[in-house]
This record gives sequence, structure tokens and C-alpha cells, in this order.
Amino acid sequence: MKWLFGRGSSRGSGSAATLDREFVALTDIGVKRDENQDAVLATRLPGSRIVLAVADGVGGSHDGAAASHLALECVEEALQDTHHADTGLIDAYALAHQEVGRLGSGERRPATTLVTALVHGSRAWIANVGDSRAYLADSNGLRQLTEDHSWVADQVRAGKMSPDEARRSEMRNVITRAIGTSGDEGPDITGPLVLTPGDTLMLSSDGLHGLVSAEEIADVLASDDLESAAHELVQLARKAGGPDNISVVLYRPA
Repeated sequence: MKWLFGRGSSRGSGSAATLDREFVALTDIGVKRDENQDAVLATRLPGSRIVLAVADGVGGSHDGAAASHLALECVEEALQDTHHADTGLIDAYALAHQEVGRLGSGERRPATTLVTALVHGSRAWIANVGDSRAYLADSNGLRQLTEDHSWVADQVRAGKMSPDEARRSEMRNVITRAIGTSGDEGPDITGPLVLTPGDTLMLSSDGLHGLVSAEEIADVLASDDLESAAHELVQLARKAGGPDNISVVLYRPA
């Protein structure tokens, strides 16, 4: 794995990482893919804010890598001067949806999932479209903050499929909402969450949480070293077969 460290920000494909006092972001091509269509973002914004994001170019779409990178560019641009976290995230997703939608048309329209955390002081807001996820590890354990927009998640919510059946289903990668596709339902917004020292936010693509169990994630996030934790999570996904690109962003308040 090639480690590329920036100065507090990262937006990349291939194998890349960024390290900061409070956050680390890592994306890896995995074991079986020829291209990394994931992208990660972790950077500081004006007003002592931090934005974190993971985008996963939709498998099978034309130029998913371009879609994921453009979505993160739109998020960073839109959040530069916003003073209201929830409406700012809604506006950022609208811009990403619009700009990614312009990359193509018809059946070859690029698309991407997108999960974002906007952190200001001790509070965090989460936005998501698709099946990339946000988790929080705190004194109560690990919990998933987002709900997947996917066919199997809909089946589980409707009581037609168990979580174990969903994980094994051949339809598990079919998402029902994405940035850049027709229609614009906007993101789900969660927050504000109150973070305390020792809490850890994790954003990930399904190439990680689809292979690494919640128990394994919780154990790794107990580490005091965010860099080592991110590296270990990626390695666990690779050891589990790494059939997809793998991305993780971790944040822990100082």
C-alpha cells in the first residue's frame, strides 16, 4: 500500500492517506479491482470547522471515479462559507447532485454514494445518500448513524429479510439512491451529535463495512492511534478478500 500524506486534507483514488491531529483518511484499491472509484475528503474549513466525507463511485456506472471526486469537490466548495450546518449540507448535496448529473446522460450516467460529517466544536452533523456509512464509537459501544439506501436495506426495514440474509444476498450492492441519478430526494441528515473526547466518528464505503464486522470495527477503534486503526481496518477488509475499493475516514476530537 502506498501512503500519501497531505497537510490536513485528502481527496484521492488509488491508495492514499491523510493524517491530522484529529483525523485520518485512507482509501485503497482493494485486491480485485483495476481502478479505485472511491474518494475521501478530510479537511479543515474556515470557522474552526472540519469536513469529512467518503464517496463511492457506483459500480458499473461510466466513470464512477470522476463522479466520486466531483462530489467531494462540490461538498468542500459549498461548505466553505455556510453558517448553518443542516441547510449547508443540503445545499452541498444539491450542488453535487447537479454537477455529477452533468457528467453523462442515459444509461451511462455516472453516479456516486456520498456520506459526509461536518464537525464544529463538540457537535457533528451527518448527511448521506447511498450505502456508504457513518458510525460512532463511544462509551456505549459502536452504533451505525446512517441508514443505507439500498434494496436489501429496504427489505430488512420491511421485515422481508433478516440482516444475515441481506449480507449474503446477491442484491446487497444494489442502491436505491445516489448522487447524480435522476430524481433528487436530498440527503438524510442526522445531528447535531454531541462528541466528547475519546469518541470516534467513522465514515466508510461498503468495501470496508461490507466485509469487516461491527465487532471487529469496535475492537480496532478502541486503539489510541487513529493512523494505525485506519490502516488495520483496511487490512482486515483486504484479508477478507478485498473485492471492492476500501475507504475509511476517522475523526476523534482532541
